[in-house]
Amino acid sequence: MAKGRMINRTIATDSKVNSLDINDQWLYMRMLPFMDDYGRLTGKLFELKYQVIPSSKWTEDKIRDTLVKIESAGLIYF
Repeated sequence: MAKGRMINRTIATDSKVNSLDINDQWLYMRMLPFMDDYGRLTGKLFELKYQVIPSSKWTEDKIRDTLVKIESAGLIYF
């Protein structure tokens, strides 16, 4: 398994990413380093929150709604 991931600068001009609200982009980019070699993360919202954004006050409902938006942009399958 990779020890880390780098985000390519092209993410700044990616049309799918830029179709999202800035907060939705933030969550998406926070998720990237935690993905496994196949691009997967847990589907359990409680675990996802405390892995990716532990200091955030986002609720599981807000995370779910954001993931649905990210999925609608074609960036993930949720």
